[in-house]
Amino acid sequence: MNTTKALFWITALALTGAAAAQTRISLRDQGKEIDFSAAATTRPVKTGTSFPAQCALGEMYFKTDAIAGQNLFACTASGTWSPLWVPALPSTTGNNNTVLSVVNGTPQWSLPGGDISGPPGSTTVQRIQNRQVSSAAPSTGMALVWNAATDRWEPQFVSGGGSGTVTVQGNGTTIGSRNVLNWLPGFGFLYVLSDNGSAISIQHNIDTAVVQTHSSAQSGASLYCNSSGGSATNYTCSLLPGLTTYSTGMVLNWRPDVSSAGGPVTLNVNTLGARPVKLPDGVSNPGAGDIVAGRLYPIWYDGANLRLAAAVSTGGGGGSGSITLQADGSTIGSRSTVDLVTGTGVTHTVSDTGSKLTVQTSVDTALIPTKPVVQSGMMLFIADNGSTDDYIASANPALTAYTTGMVLFFRPNTTNVGTATLNVDSLGAKTIRTSSGATLANGDLTAGRLYGLWYDGVDFRRLW
Repeated sequence: MNTTKALFWITALALTGAAAAQTRISLRDQGKEIDFSAAATTRPVKTGTSFPAQCALGEMYFKTDAIAGQNLFACTASGTWSPLWVPALPSTTGNNNTVLSVVNGTPQWSLPGGDISGPPGSTTVQRIQNRQVSSAAPSTGMALVWNAATDRWEPQFVSGGGSGTVTVQGNGTTIGSRNVLNWLPGFGFLYVLSDNGSAISIQHNIDTAVVQTHSSAQSGASLYCNSSGGSATNYTCSLLPGLTTYSTGMVLNWRPDVSSAGGPVTLNVNTLGARPVKLPDGVSNPGAGDIVAGRLYPIWYDGANLRLAAAVSTGGGGGSGSITLQADGSTIGSRSTVDLVTGTGVTHTVSDTGSKLTVQTSVDTALIPTKPVVQSGMMLFIADNGSTDDYIASANPALTAYTTGMVLFFRPNTTNVGTATLNVDSLGAKTIRTSSGATLANGDLTAGRLYGLWYDGVDFRRLW
């Protein structure tokens, strides 16, 4: 009996020791269909307030002092803990037609802005790179082009783009349609083309190197041929622009640089070849003194020779080629040159027939009125072209100053309604007064009537 009890306790102690040795098991290797639903507590991850310095990929950690819902972290790389939560979204209440964005790390609902406007379902591009876009509707073939003049993007046709073509007609007949127009300068024309961003400007100009203008014709530069070769028999000169051929009937103005001693003389214009210079008869050579240095000679080409256009004085203008000028029978002097000086109120017209000079002296009607002009009254008549009480008029010829005692005949185009002034030829407005110097009453000047006015040094006064 005692032996049996002893064996029992020995067996019980052995089982107890075996049980104590098997309390730690591996759930990974020994667990199967594990169910913790009845467990009082479960802690599947580490907990604490500070992250372990080291971690292995896949480990998890519950940070107990973090904000609720933001406690769980995972080891995403050796020694790196990353949060495993999704930030809470802001409320959608009152945020229709907005988009979710993050500002300074915080999610928030915002209206579309920047270069676009409108709700997400119907967003409109208002700007590109903060530059305004035109609201004009585009046409087929247009592109959005920056217009610096209007400071905005605009739909425009561009060179080589689609159907942005132009049709060219000649005298109403269509030549063709293309998206490129090539402008070629024709003979006598120059073009200046510029593009301001919204329109191409084409300016046509006459090529003054080819086409004569009023000023160049008046200057005589294109017909002036000045010799500088230093020869008294074989003259040369050049026209500008250069002459290309001798043409029968052509006329030019030649100025020799050396006086001719007489005999055969030639002139070579723009190296086109020397041509004989003849007297007006086309046969005779110039005599001594017929060609004088510094004088101007009109010459014309007869197809073979260059002829002096007018008879010349063989005296060369010196010595016996002088004339004696007298005034009322008293001799003033003898000279080869008479200078007709225009005096006040006088004009001179001088003509050369080739055999004589004709001098005509006339009254300068721009300064001296004729009897018909005086009879017409036009010098003193002034008609109003201003407004009521502020009369404006012009004299013919124009007045240069108001002079005390001057008389004018004035016709207003409106009846005055009080104090009135008159400004003649922009010399300044002067008050119109009665003959006694009083201020005008309403209706003192009736539209369409003629009034005599005289200037008293300060104001105009009525004569009647």
